[in-house]
Amino acid sequence: MVAESIEAGCKAIQFSWGNCTDLTLYSTAEKIRKLTADNDVSMIVNNRLDVALAIDADALHIGQRDVPFNIARKMLPRRVAIGLTLDRPDQYSSAVGEDIDYFGIGPIFKTVTKADADNLWGLDEIKRLRAMTDKPLVAIGGITTSNVSSVMDAGADGVAVIGDIYRSDNIARTISGLLCATK
Repeated sequence: MVAESIEAGCKAIQFSWGNCTDLTLYSTAEKIRKLTADNDVSMIVNNRLDVALAIDADALHIGQRDVPFNIARKMLPRRVAIGLTLDRPDQYSSAVGEDIDYFGIGPIFKTVTKADADNLWGLDEIKRLRAMTDKPLVAIGGITTSNVSSVMDAGADGVAVIGDIYRSDNIARTISGLLCATK
Protein backbone atom coordinates (compact mmCIF):
# COMPACT_ATOMS: atom_id res chain seq x y z
CA MET A 1 0.00 0.00 0.00
CA VAL A 2 2.86 2.39 0.75
CA ALA A 3 4.49 1.70 -2.61
CA GLU A 4 1.15 2.22 -4.38
CA SER A 5 0.57 5.47 -2.49
CA ILE A 6 4.01 6.78 -3.40
CA GLU A 7 3.53 5.79 -7.03
CA ALA A 8 0.18 7.62 -7.02
CA GLY A 9 1.89 10.83 -5.93
CA CYS A 10 1.82 11.01 -2.12
CA LYS A 11 4.42 13.50 -0.93
CA ALA A 12 4.64 12.17 2.63
CA ILE A 13 3.95 8.89 4.40
CA GLN A 14 3.15 8.84 8.09
CA PHE A 15 4.14 5.62 9.79
CA SER A 16 2.02 4.47 12.70
CA TRP A 17 1.91 0.89 13.84
CA GLY A 18 0.55 -0.77 16.96
CA ASN A 19 0.39 -4.05 18.79
CA CYS A 20 3.71 -5.50 17.74
CA THR A 21 7.19 -5.95 19.13
CA ASP A 22 9.68 -3.11 18.93
CA LEU A 23 11.75 -5.20 16.53
CA THR A 24 8.80 -5.63 14.16
CA LEU A 25 8.01 -1.94 14.47
CA TYR A 26 11.60 -0.96 13.66
CA SER A 27 11.94 -3.46 10.79
CA THR A 28 8.72 -2.27 9.17
CA ALA A 29 9.69 1.38 9.61
CA GLU A 30 13.10 0.69 8.10
CA LYS A 31 11.54 -0.90 4.98
CA ILE A 32 9.15 2.01 4.54
CA ARG A 33 12.00 4.47 5.10
CA LYS A 34 13.92 2.89 2.23
CA LEU A 35 10.87 3.26 -0.04
CA THR A 36 10.38 6.90 0.92
CA ALA A 37 14.06 7.80 0.64
CA ASP A 38 14.38 6.11 -2.74
CA ASN A 39 11.39 8.09 -4.02
CA ASP A 40 12.12 11.48 -2.44
CA VAL A 41 9.03 11.23 -0.22
CA SER A 42 9.02 12.52 3.34
CA MET A 43 8.62 9.98 6.11
CA ILE A 44 6.89 11.00 9.30
CA VAL A 45 6.99 8.71 12.32
CA ASN A 46 3.97 8.89 14.57
CA ASN A 47 4.53 8.99 18.35
CA ARG A 48 7.83 7.11 18.48
CA LEU A 49 10.87 9.30 19.04
CA ASP A 50 13.13 6.24 19.23
CA VAL A 51 12.00 4.93 15.85
CA ALA A 52 12.27 8.38 14.24
CA LEU A 53 15.88 8.60 15.44
CA ALA A 54 16.72 5.01 14.46
CA ILE A 55 15.56 5.32 10.85
CA ASP A 56 16.54 8.96 10.32
CA ALA A 57 12.97 10.07 9.66
CA ASP A 58 12.16 13.44 8.11
CA ALA A 59 9.65 14.25 10.83
CA LEU A 60 8.20 13.10 14.13
CA HIS A 61 4.55 13.64 14.85
CA ILE A 62 3.58 13.70 18.51
CA GLY A 63 0.25 13.87 20.26
CA GLN A 64 -0.92 15.31 23.54
CA ARG A 65 0.00 12.14 25.46
CA ASP A 66 3.36 11.43 23.82
CA VAL A 67 6.89 12.48 24.71
CA PRO A 68 6.89 16.19 25.57
CA PHE A 69 7.74 18.46 22.66
CA ASN A 70 10.75 20.07 24.37
CA ILE A 71 12.34 16.65 24.98
CA ALA A 72 11.78 15.57 21.36
CA ARG A 73 13.26 18.85 20.09
CA LYS A 74 16.39 18.37 22.25
CA MET A 75 16.95 14.84 21.00
CA LEU A 76 16.20 15.24 17.30
CA PRO A 77 18.51 16.87 14.78
CA ARG A 78 17.21 20.32 13.86
CA ARG A 79 16.51 19.19 10.27
CA VAL A 80 13.86 16.78 11.57
CA ALA A 81 10.48 18.51 11.68
CA ILE A 82 8.14 18.04 14.61
CA GLY A 83 4.40 18.15 14.29
CA LEU A 84 2.01 18.36 17.21
CA THR A 85 -1.55 17.07 17.24
CA LEU A 86 -4.21 19.37 18.56
CA ASP A 87 -7.20 17.21 19.49
CA ARG A 88 -9.18 20.26 20.55
CA PRO A 89 -8.91 23.89 19.46
CA ASP A 90 -8.23 25.05 23.05
CA GLN A 91 -4.91 23.11 23.06
CA TYR A 92 -3.41 25.67 20.69
CA SER A 93 -2.84 28.24 23.45
CA SER A 94 -0.43 25.95 25.31
CA ALA A 95 1.56 25.36 22.10
CA VAL A 96 2.04 29.03 21.24
CA GLY A 97 5.70 29.92 21.46
CA GLU A 98 6.94 26.35 21.05
CA ASP A 99 9.22 25.63 18.12
CA ILE A 100 6.66 23.40 16.42
CA ASP A 101 6.94 23.01 12.66
CA TYR A 102 3.29 22.18 11.94
CA PHE A 103 0.04 21.27 13.67
CA GLY A 104 -2.01 18.18 13.02
CA ILE A 105 -5.63 19.08 13.74
CA GLY A 106 -8.67 16.92 14.10
CA PRO A 107 -10.68 14.93 13.81
CA ILE A 108 -12.37 17.31 11.42
CA PHE A 109 -15.28 14.99 10.67
CA LYS A 110 -16.58 11.76 12.17
CA THR A 111 -14.26 8.90 11.35
CA VAL A 112 -14.21 5.15 11.90
CA THR A 113 -10.42 5.09 12.39
CA LYS A 114 -10.78 7.24 15.53
CA ALA A 115 -14.11 5.99 16.78
CA ASP A 116 -13.43 7.25 20.33
CA ALA A 117 -12.88 10.84 19.15
CA ASP A 118 -15.75 12.90 20.46
CA ASN A 119 -14.52 16.44 19.82
CA LEU A 120 -14.98 17.08 16.12
CA TRP A 121 -13.31 20.24 14.84
CA GLY A 122 -15.43 20.98 11.81
CA LEU A 123 -14.59 23.59 9.19
CA ASP A 124 -15.23 26.67 11.36
CA GLU A 125 -12.52 25.69 13.84
CA ILE A 126 -10.01 25.27 11.01
CA LYS A 127 -10.84 28.82 9.91
CA ARG A 128 -10.49 30.11 13.45
CA LEU A 129 -7.09 28.46 14.00
CA ARG A 130 -5.89 29.58 10.55
CA ALA A 131 -6.50 33.19 11.65
CA MET A 132 -4.37 32.60 14.75
CA THR A 133 -1.25 30.99 13.25
CA ASP A 134 0.83 30.95 10.12
CA LYS A 135 2.22 27.50 10.89
CA PRO A 136 1.10 24.77 8.52
CA LEU A 137 -2.13 23.00 9.48
CA VAL A 138 -2.58 19.37 8.51
CA ALA A 139 -6.19 18.24 8.92
CA ILE A 140 -7.11 14.66 9.73
CA GLY A 141 -10.25 12.72 10.43
CA GLY A 142 -13.04 11.73 8.08
CA ILE A 143 -11.44 13.45 5.10
CA THR A 144 -12.45 12.02 1.74
CA THR A 145 -12.27 12.96 -1.90
CA SER A 146 -15.77 14.42 -1.56
CA ASN A 147 -14.96 16.83 1.31
CA VAL A 148 -11.24 17.56 0.97
CA SER A 149 -11.84 20.76 -1.02
CA SER A 150 -13.91 22.24 1.80
CA VAL A 151 -11.13 21.40 4.28
CA MET A 152 -8.54 23.15 2.12
CA ASP A 153 -10.87 26.13 1.56
CA ALA A 154 -11.25 26.44 5.35
CA GLY A 155 -7.50 27.01 5.69
CA ALA A 156 -5.75 23.65 5.99
CA ASP A 157 -2.38 23.45 4.28
CA GLY A 158 -2.61 19.71 3.86
CA VAL A 159 -4.52 16.62 4.86
CA ALA A 160 -3.67 13.24 6.33
CA VAL A 161 -5.97 10.54 5.00
CA ILE A 162 -6.24 6.97 6.20
CA GLY A 163 -9.73 5.55 5.79
CA ASP A 164 -10.57 6.81 2.31
CA ILE A 165 -7.35 5.27 0.99
CA TYR A 166 -7.62 1.97 2.89
CA ARG A 167 -11.22 1.46 1.81
CA SER A 168 -10.53 2.38 -1.79
CA ASP A 169 -10.79 -0.18 -4.57
CA ASN A 170 -8.47 2.05 -6.62
CA ILE A 171 -5.79 3.68 -4.47
CA ALA A 172 -4.26 5.62 -7.36
CA ARG A 173 -7.60 7.18 -8.29
CA THR A 174 -8.41 8.07 -4.68
CA ILE A 175 -5.01 9.66 -4.09
CA SER A 176 -5.25 11.51 -7.40
CA GLY A 177 -8.62 12.92 -6.36
CA LEU A 178 -7.24 14.02 -3.00
CA LEU A 179 -4.15 15.60 -4.55
CA CYS A 180 -6.14 17.50 -7.18
CA ALA A 181 -8.28 19.05 -4.45
CA THR A 182 -5.26 20.12 -2.36
CA LYS A 183 -3.52 22.10 -5.11
